[in-house]
Amino acid sequence: MPEIRLKKERFFLAVWLWAVLLVFLALLPEKIALMVLRKPEFFAVAHLAAYFILAFLLCLFLKFQRVFLSFRMQTATIFSVALLFSMICGGVTEVVQVLAPDRGPDWFDLGCDLVGALSGILFFVLFSRTKFLRKIPVIKQTLPFLSES
Repeated sequence: MPEIRLKKERFFLAVWLWAVLLVFLALLPEKIALMVLRKPEFFAVAHLAAYFILAFLLCLFLKFQRVFLSFRMQTATIFSVALLFSMICGGVTEVVQVLAPDRGPDWFDLGCDLVGALSGILFFVLFSRTKFLRKIPVIKQTLPFLSES
């Protein structure tokens, strides 16, 4: 059982590190962001991908945790918490951009964050229902909820 507890803590750490990374990236000046992304049009794709990953990791953590803050994690609760946390993180990144030089908050970015988070949640639903994944022993040990349903 200590091994499973360690895996839960790794999921928790991964979610928080990813969220902190998103806030850090929001503080970068636009010139540096353009060096990496090359075109301003790729900002939307970056928002979609970042929040897709955040929501997916959070859904994995909450499903693996089963109980979080004294709430039993049912499917609807997992999706609601993942979406709420993703939107809070998206809002924080937009507010933090006021502190960054030549950047500012944008409603379009927040919309891309929402679409990315919803896509990550939808992918999690498809991921958790795939029968192929239930047959792999390593995944069964890491994500025991896959063998329950």
